[in-house]
Amino acid sequence: MTRDTELHFCDTDTASRLEACRSLVDDGVRSVTVSPPGPAAEEFVHAVRAANLPLDVTVAGEPESLPDAPTDAVLLASDDADWVSGTLLQFVRSKSCRIVAPVTPNHFTQRPLFLVSIPKAGAHLLCRLGELM
Repeated sequence: MTRDTELHFCDTDTASRLEACRSLVDDGVRSVTVSPPGPAAEEFVHAVRAANLPLDVTVAGEPESLPDAPTDAVLLASDDADWVSGTLLQFVRSKSCRIVAPVTPNHFTQRPLFLVSIPKAGAHLLCRLGELM
């Protein structure tokens, strides 16, 4: 069975990343690749072990190889907004992958939305749509 690419956003702390992975484990994920290597990745690995999650965790060094990694899911453990955005773009052509990424300043909920509309053209509906986002 092939799956579509799924993108899950979480906060940048280890507890939020762990909670996101718990829901993936409940959905059948058994292995996750964490990138980039560093203190956040190591802290996540220790948190998974401490929580006794049935999850095989691998820390990857090359973000270019993440879309082809032999894993059920990929966790981006960086708070650098530009790095996260660039890495997520590498998954555009991915056929089947689950990605857990942090909410950074580049996330759509952290950016302003400008609406321009002419009068009597349904601007009130457009404003309501923007409020729902």
